[in-house]
Amino acid sequence: IYDGNLSKIQIGRRLQDTKVFFSTLHFISTSIDDFEFIPSRNVLDHLNKLMKEYPARVNQTPAIPTRILSHRIKSCFEYIEKFLYFKNQFDQLFRFRSERKINNNITGKNDRSSREILSNDFKIELRKVEYHEFVTFFHITDYIAFRGIIGKVRLAIIEMIHAFTGMRVGETASIAMDGYHIKMIGRQEIPVVRSYTTKMAKDRGYFADWVTSSEIEIAFEAAKIINYL
Repeated sequence: IYDGNLSKIQIGRRLQDTKVFFSTLHFISTSIDDFEFIPSRNVLDHLNKLMKEYPARVNQTPAIPTRILSHRIKSCFEYIEKFLYFKNQFDQLFRFRSERKINNNITGKNDRSSREILSNDFKIELRKVEYHEFVTFFHITDYIAFRGIIGKVRLAIIEMIHAFTGMRVGETASIAMDGYHIKMIGRQEIPVVRSYTTKMAKDRGYFADWVTSSEIEIAFEAAKIINYL
Protein backbone atom coordinates (compact mmCIF):
# COMPACT_ATOMS: atom_id res chain seq x y z
CA ILE A 1 0.00 0.00 0.00
CA TYR A 2 3.03 2.29 0.20
CA ASP A 3 3.44 2.30 -3.57
CA GLY A 4 3.61 5.93 -4.60
CA ASN A 5 1.99 5.15 -7.95
CA LEU A 6 -1.27 4.11 -6.30
CA SER A 7 -4.04 6.48 -5.32
CA LYS A 8 -5.94 6.15 -2.02
CA ILE A 9 -8.90 4.69 -3.90
CA GLN A 10 -6.68 2.07 -5.60
CA ILE A 11 -5.17 1.15 -2.24
CA GLY A 12 -8.65 0.85 -0.77
CA ARG A 13 -9.69 -1.49 -3.56
CA ARG A 14 -6.65 -3.69 -2.98
CA LEU A 15 -7.43 -3.85 0.71
CA GLN A 16 -11.03 -4.77 -0.13
CA ASP A 17 -9.80 -7.58 -2.39
CA THR A 18 -7.49 -8.74 0.39
CA LYS A 19 -10.41 -8.95 2.79
CA VAL A 20 -12.36 -11.06 0.29
CA PHE A 21 -9.32 -13.30 -0.13
CA PHE A 22 -8.97 -13.75 3.64
CA SER A 23 -12.68 -14.54 3.93
CA THR A 24 -12.29 -17.22 1.25
CA LEU A 25 -9.36 -18.76 3.12
CA HIS A 26 -11.43 -18.87 6.29
CA PHE A 27 -14.31 -20.56 4.46
CA ILE A 28 -11.97 -23.19 2.99
CA SER A 29 -10.44 -23.83 6.42
CA THR A 30 -13.88 -24.74 7.78
CA SER A 31 -14.45 -27.22 4.95
CA ILE A 32 -11.08 -28.94 4.57
CA ASP A 33 -9.19 -30.82 7.23
CA ASP A 34 -5.66 -29.62 8.06
CA PHE A 35 -6.05 -26.42 6.04
CA GLU A 36 -4.31 -23.80 8.16
CA PHE A 37 -3.42 -21.09 5.65
CA ILE A 38 -5.45 -18.37 7.34
CA PRO A 39 -4.39 -14.95 8.65
CA SER A 40 -3.91 -14.36 12.35
CA ARG A 41 -6.17 -12.12 14.43
CA ASN A 42 -3.43 -9.44 14.46
CA VAL A 43 -3.34 -9.42 10.65
CA LEU A 44 -7.12 -9.08 10.43
CA ASP A 45 -7.15 -6.25 12.96
CA HIS A 46 -4.41 -4.44 11.05
CA LEU A 47 -6.34 -4.90 7.79
CA ASN A 48 -9.50 -3.42 9.31
CA LYS A 49 -7.50 -0.46 10.57
CA LEU A 50 -6.01 0.18 7.13
CA MET A 51 -9.42 -0.10 5.47
CA LYS A 52 -10.67 2.76 7.66
CA GLU A 53 -7.69 4.84 6.57
CA TYR A 54 -8.10 3.93 2.90
CA PRO A 55 -11.85 3.47 2.25
CA ALA A 56 -12.73 1.93 -1.08
CA ARG A 57 -15.43 3.27 -3.31
CA VAL A 58 -17.00 0.04 -4.38
CA ASN A 59 -18.98 0.20 -7.61
CA GLN A 60 -21.78 -2.26 -6.95
CA THR A 61 -22.36 -4.64 -9.83
CA PRO A 62 -26.05 -4.72 -10.75
CA ALA A 63 -27.54 -7.76 -9.04
CA ILE A 64 -29.54 -10.28 -11.05
CA PRO A 65 -32.51 -11.64 -9.08
CA THR A 66 -31.76 -15.16 -7.85
CA ARG A 67 -34.84 -16.62 -9.53
CA ILE A 68 -33.82 -15.28 -12.95
CA LEU A 69 -30.16 -16.25 -12.53
CA SER A 70 -31.04 -19.80 -11.42
CA HIS A 71 -33.37 -20.26 -14.37
CA ARG A 72 -30.72 -19.01 -16.80
CA ILE A 73 -28.03 -21.31 -15.38
CA LYS A 74 -30.43 -24.27 -15.55
CA SER A 75 -31.28 -23.44 -19.17
CA CYS A 76 -27.61 -23.23 -20.14
CA PHE A 77 -26.83 -26.49 -18.38
CA GLU A 78 -29.69 -28.33 -20.11
CA TYR A 79 -28.77 -26.84 -23.52
CA ILE A 80 -25.19 -28.09 -23.21
CA GLU A 81 -26.40 -31.49 -22.01
CA LYS A 82 -28.61 -31.80 -25.10
CA PHE A 83 -25.74 -30.78 -27.36
CA LEU A 84 -23.52 -33.49 -25.87
CA TYR A 85 -26.37 -36.01 -26.19
CA PHE A 86 -26.63 -35.22 -29.93
CA LYS A 87 -22.89 -34.81 -30.53
CA ASN A 88 -22.75 -37.76 -32.96
CA GLN A 89 -25.55 -36.35 -35.12
CA PHE A 90 -23.88 -32.95 -35.06
CA ASP A 91 -20.56 -34.46 -36.15
CA GLN A 92 -22.19 -36.53 -38.91
CA LEU A 93 -23.97 -33.53 -40.39
CA PHE A 94 -20.84 -31.43 -40.22
CA ARG A 95 -18.85 -34.13 -42.02
CA PHE A 96 -21.63 -34.56 -44.61
CA ARG A 97 -21.50 -30.86 -45.46
CA SER A 98 -17.69 -30.83 -45.67
CA GLU A 99 -17.53 -33.89 -47.92
CA ARG A 100 -20.21 -32.56 -50.28
CA LYS A 101 -18.41 -29.24 -50.53
CA ILE A 102 -15.16 -30.98 -51.47
CA ASN A 103 -16.96 -33.09 -54.11
CA ASN A 104 -18.55 -30.00 -55.66
CA ASN A 105 -15.16 -28.29 -55.90
CA ILE A 106 -13.68 -31.33 -57.63
CA THR A 107 -16.44 -31.41 -60.25
CA GLY A 108 -15.73 -27.78 -61.11
CA LYS A 109 -19.18 -26.30 -60.50
CA ASN A 110 -19.36 -22.49 -60.26
CA ASP A 111 -19.82 -20.84 -56.87
CA ARG A 112 -23.52 -20.03 -57.21
CA SER A 113 -24.46 -23.45 -58.53
CA SER A 114 -22.32 -25.13 -55.88
CA ARG A 115 -24.00 -23.18 -53.05
CA GLU A 116 -27.47 -24.07 -54.30
CA ILE A 117 -26.63 -27.76 -54.58
CA LEU A 118 -25.01 -27.80 -51.13
CA SER A 119 -28.01 -26.07 -49.60
CA ASN A 120 -30.51 -28.48 -51.16
CA ASP A 121 -28.45 -31.55 -50.33
CA PHE A 122 -28.17 -30.48 -46.71
CA LYS A 123 -31.92 -29.90 -46.40
CA ILE A 124 -32.57 -33.36 -47.83
CA GLU A 125 -30.11 -34.90 -45.36
CA LEU A 126 -31.88 -33.18 -42.46
CA ARG A 127 -35.10 -35.05 -43.31
CA LYS A 128 -33.60 -38.43 -42.42
CA VAL A 129 -35.20 -40.16 -39.44
CA GLU A 130 -31.89 -40.45 -37.58
CA TYR A 131 -31.74 -36.64 -37.28
CA HIS A 132 -35.39 -35.99 -36.44
CA GLU A 133 -35.01 -35.51 -32.66
CA PHE A 134 -31.84 -33.46 -33.09
CA VAL A 135 -33.34 -31.21 -35.78
CA THR A 136 -36.56 -30.73 -33.80
CA PHE A 137 -34.86 -29.73 -30.55
CA PHE A 138 -32.47 -27.22 -32.14
CA HIS A 139 -35.01 -25.94 -34.72
CA ILE A 140 -32.73 -26.66 -37.67
CA THR A 141 -34.16 -25.85 -41.09
CA ASP A 142 -30.99 -25.33 -43.13
CA TYR A 143 -27.20 -25.11 -42.90
CA ILE A 144 -27.23 -21.56 -41.53
CA ALA A 145 -29.42 -22.63 -38.59
CA PHE A 146 -27.16 -25.65 -38.10
CA ARG A 147 -24.03 -23.48 -37.91
CA GLY A 148 -25.85 -21.20 -35.47
CA ILE A 149 -25.81 -23.98 -32.88
CA ILE A 150 -22.09 -23.38 -32.36
CA GLY A 151 -22.61 -19.77 -31.28
CA LYS A 152 -25.49 -20.71 -28.97
CA VAL A 153 -23.48 -23.49 -27.30
CA ARG A 154 -20.49 -21.18 -26.92
CA LEU A 155 -22.67 -18.56 -25.22
CA ALA A 156 -24.08 -21.16 -22.81
CA ILE A 157 -20.53 -22.31 -22.00
CA ILE A 158 -19.37 -18.76 -21.23
CA GLU A 159 -22.40 -18.03 -19.05
CA MET A 160 -21.87 -21.22 -17.05
CA ILE A 161 -18.21 -20.42 -16.48
CA HIS A 162 -19.11 -16.90 -15.33
CA ALA A 163 -21.74 -18.27 -12.96
CA PHE A 164 -19.62 -21.03 -11.44
CA THR A 165 -16.29 -19.17 -11.16
CA GLY A 166 -17.01 -15.43 -10.97
CA MET A 167 -14.49 -14.77 -13.75
CA ARG A 168 -14.47 -11.56 -15.73
CA VAL A 169 -14.91 -11.56 -19.53
CA GLY A 170 -11.19 -11.26 -20.29
CA GLU A 171 -10.33 -14.02 -17.84
CA THR A 172 -12.88 -16.34 -19.44
CA ALA A 173 -11.40 -15.67 -22.88
CA SER A 174 -7.95 -16.75 -21.64
CA ILE A 175 -8.99 -20.24 -20.51
CA ALA A 176 -7.22 -23.12 -22.27
CA MET A 177 -9.03 -26.28 -23.33
CA ASP A 178 -7.44 -28.14 -20.42
CA GLY A 179 -8.20 -25.29 -18.01
CA TYR A 180 -10.57 -27.39 -15.89
CA HIS A 181 -8.91 -29.84 -13.54
CA ILE A 182 -9.10 -31.34 -10.07
CA LYS A 183 -6.63 -29.97 -7.56
CA MET A 184 -5.67 -31.73 -4.34
CA ILE A 185 -5.77 -29.43 -1.31
CA GLY A 186 -4.93 -31.41 1.78
CA ARG A 187 -6.94 -34.60 1.37
CA GLN A 188 -9.75 -32.96 -0.57
CA GLU A 189 -10.30 -32.87 -4.34
CA ILE A 190 -11.24 -29.34 -5.40
CA PRO A 191 -12.41 -28.59 -8.97
CA VAL A 192 -10.70 -25.46 -10.34
CA VAL A 193 -10.45 -23.51 -13.59
CA ARG A 194 -7.09 -22.00 -14.53
CA SER A 195 -6.83 -18.78 -16.49
CA TYR A 196 -4.78 -15.60 -16.92
CA THR A 197 -5.68 -12.52 -14.90
CA THR A 198 -4.40 -9.03 -14.18
CA LYS A 199 -6.47 -8.51 -11.04
CA MET A 200 -4.37 -7.14 -8.16
CA ALA A 201 -1.31 -7.32 -10.43
CA LYS A 202 1.08 -4.40 -10.27
CA ASP A 203 3.16 -4.83 -13.44
CA ARG A 204 1.97 -7.90 -15.31
CA GLY A 205 -0.69 -10.57 -15.24
CA TYR A 206 -0.36 -14.09 -13.95
CA PHE A 207 -2.04 -17.49 -14.05
CA ALA A 208 -4.47 -18.28 -11.25
CA ASP A 209 -6.98 -20.96 -10.26
CA TRP A 210 -10.67 -20.26 -9.63
CA VAL A 211 -12.50 -22.67 -7.36
CA THR A 212 -15.57 -23.95 -9.17
CA SER A 213 -18.11 -26.78 -9.21
CA SER A 214 -17.81 -30.17 -10.92
CA GLU A 215 -20.94 -29.28 -12.93
CA ILE A 216 -18.77 -27.04 -15.09
CA GLU A 217 -16.97 -30.06 -16.58
CA ILE A 218 -19.65 -30.58 -19.23
CA ALA A 219 -19.04 -27.03 -20.48
CA PHE A 220 -15.43 -27.98 -21.24
CA GLU A 221 -16.57 -31.19 -22.96
CA ALA A 222 -18.80 -29.16 -25.27
CA ALA A 223 -16.09 -26.55 -25.87
CA LYS A 224 -13.65 -29.22 -27.08
CA ILE A 225 -16.19 -30.42 -29.66
CA ILE A 226 -17.00 -27.04 -31.21
CA ASN A 227 -13.40 -25.76 -31.08
CA TYR A 228 -11.95 -28.74 -32.97
CA LEU A 229 -14.34 -28.52 -35.92
